[in-house]
Amino acid sequence: MRRLVYIFIFAVLSLLLVSAASADAVRDFSFTPQDHAVDLEFTAEGFNSVTVAYFSKQDKGELRLESEDGHFTGTLSVPETYPGNNVSVTIKSPKGKELMKSTYVQTAVTEIPCVDKSPAGRLAGVTVCIDPGHQGVPLSMSEPMGPGLSGYHKTTNGQAQGVFTRRKESVVVLEIGLKLRNALLQEGADVVMTREDQNTAVSNVRRAEIAAEGGADLFIRLHCDNSSNANKRGIHVYIPLSSTNARQVADSKTYLTYGEALYNAMCEATGIHRGSVIQNNAYVASNWATMPAFLVEMGYMSNKEDDLLLSSEEYQEAIIQGMVNGLVEVARLRGLIE
Repeated sequence: MRRLVYIFIFAVLSLLLVSAASADAVRDFSFTPQDHAVDLEFTAEGFNSVTVAYFSKQDKGELRLESEDGHFTGTLSVPETYPGNNVSVTIKSPKGKELMKSTYVQTAVTEIPCVDKSPAGRLAGVTVCIDPGHQGVPLSMSEPMGPGLSGYHKTTNGQAQGVFTRRKESVVVLEIGLKLRNALLQEGADVVMTREDQNTAVSNVRRAEIAAEGGADLFIRLHCDNSSNANKRGIHVYIPLSSTNARQVADSKTYLTYGEALYNAMCEATGIHRGSVIQNNAYVASNWATMPAFLVEMGYMSNKEDDLLLSSEEYQEAIIQGMVNGLVEVARLRGLIE
């Protein structure tokens, strides 16, 4: 029995020594995120070549690097990996020994520069506030549900995450929001954004205030849905029901007409006819809005098909065109344009 204990202790110590040696084998490891790629740099003294094994949810492979002095540089190309996603990296010796165990590096988030506003277009003279939901930094607080409504809403850091892409809702809606901004600018609209990055925390009430301070005529709020039912799919448009502000914007029937105009345009542009228009008091920023407000759930990140669509350029372009067309129709119904 004592001999078995000694053997066990020796095995554990050997494992710790190997792990320590492996940890020290690679030094000064650093990476630079690129678009669908990662630049690596590190030192592995005593080696003239190493293998970098890598994988993400969508990409995997190996990259052989060579060096005369043990200082290595190289680029991992991950064309199928989504911007901002993690890539696992393991560095191995030529004989396959792990010199550095898996660590996560991140690809760059795609830059979406702002375009110039068109001097003319279908929405010339109209101001739209775009509200990409959530954010990348913590925010926890209680906010009043809305003017004329009782109760408070507990704002937390919860948000949807892609069941397949593993992208967070706040990232996807910001990506679509910045593209929608450009599409509206090209239609001659003025655009106000509640946030333009992941590091800005904005409360729900503040989102409505930003829309009002910016003189917005229309307020569109971008979200992605989540459900315990993995088969659930579709688009939903939520409009406020009975806050004091909502009743001042339009009566219930008229508000519903606005919501249906936006929803129908999105369905026509995407070819997706699953979902509905829902009128309730569930969303604080919409309740506080002093202009027509629409919270758009653009698809379910808990469904693999919708999750993939929400991050595909083709679907993003289609749903953005649907939102633009819908906002044009709402602006007409509102008397903002002819």
